[in-house]
Amino acid sequence: MSATTQITAAGTGSSVVVTRCQVCESPDLRPILFLGYLPPVNQLRAIGSAPEEQPSYPALLLLCARCRLLQLGLIVDPAILFPPD
Repeated sequence: MSATTQITAAGTGSSVVVTRCQVCESPDLRPILFLGYLPPVNQLRAIGSAPEEQPSYPALLLLCARCRLLQLGLIVDPAILFPPD
């Protein structure tokens, strides 16, 4: 998959599962560490407000066997991670 055909999450309102290394495009990615499901951290709630359910995303660290790049296994749309508010 070349850089011009690579699937990205930007503007989709969704996420893209990483199946190839984001640098060398090798499909040989090995799971290293799973940190659970984490919500976006840039959404601050007012002090004293009731907790609300938030979407959470898996934080899986992958290692590329070819170039040794460590990367997350899921690309979340930047609009979700960095909302304008």
